[in-house]
Amino acid sequence: MKKIKRGFFIIFCAVVVFALYNYKMTFYLLSQLKGQLTIVYQAESIDEAIASKKYDSLQTQKLKLIKTIKQFAEDSLVLSKTKNYSTIYNQQNRQTMFVVTGCMPFEFTEYKWTFPMIGEVTYKGFFDSVAAHNEMMELQKQGYETNIGNASGWSTLGWLRDPVLSSMLNKSEGALAELIIHELTHATIYQSSSVVYNENLATFVGENGALKFLIAHYGDTSVYIDRYRNRLSDELLYNNHIQNGRLQLQSLYLQLKNEKDITLKIKKKTDLIYSIMTSIDTLTLKNKARYTWEYKTDSLPNNTFFMSTDTYHSMQNIFTAEFKNKYSNDLRKFIEGYKTKD
Repeated sequence: MKKIKRGFFIIFCAVVVFALYNYKMTFYLLSQLKGQLTIVYQAESIDEAIASKKYDSLQTQKLKLIKTIKQFAEDSLVLSKTKNYSTIYNQQNRQTMFVVTGCMPFEFTEYKWTFPMIGEVTYKGFFDSVAAHNEMMELQKQGYETNIGNASGWSTLGWLRDPVLSSMLNKSEGALAELIIHELTHATIYQSSSVVYNENLATFVGENGALKFLIAHYGDTSVYIDRYRNRLSDELLYNNHIQNGRLQLQSLYLQLKNEKDITLKIKKKTDLIYSIMTSIDTLTLKNKARYTWEYKTDSLPNNTFFMSTDTYHSMQNIFTAEFKNKYSNDLRKFIEGYKTKD
């Protein structure tokens, strides 16, 4: 008994030392836990939400659809069975989570945060907009370009019960299925310190899983299938354009590596980004309005924008080839194969 007590005391002391030595990380993790638990405890079950009549008829249909998507993902795609997305949190038209990213201005070197269990990641989430802006300012002081985005969903990798956010109900049927399956993939397959791998894999499974779901649920000739396939076609053209733009910028940064005139460097960079963004209009997109960049009102994106496309789409060709050649376009076998790699 004395040995057990001594063991607990040693563990307790180690935790205290870690907390004191890493007080900023400890404070951040506690604030994140508080934010997550607040949402978890304020969420209600989807069944209760449907019965309450608080949501309009279209939103209620989406709530029922989420239950079907989740069941399909677990049964047909062998994604892990969790209690995720069995509840809904009403955001009341407020943003819930803010995501900060940072990248050096003349090279594609992202800022990385390191967290216990998760490892290195290239983004940092906040439930408090003020804290997110403070983090952004700290990165800017270190010379990084920054961005604050809004998360449409997130995964705690099965540690907590991730809720549906009410803003998800505004998504189309295909986009909603993609988002749910994407996040459930994170809870099933996750490699520490491998953000690009994790996000690309979840993107691949999310998109292909959504297609399979729409076909199974609505039929191969339904309008929902046509709309989603058009969306995927546009996404491919758009993402390829942005990735090509990133390669152009990378080449420019190499050319300017020894340039001392900072004003000239900024001008050349700005001119190239402007060219990349305005040429989006030349793409043969089916829904141009979704990808419009308004040069008169929209600010030019910085390196964080181009890196985010890489994070989610740079490995899609690799996964597509393996999906076809190794798994014969069988998504279930593909997922089972990657589960054994995890």
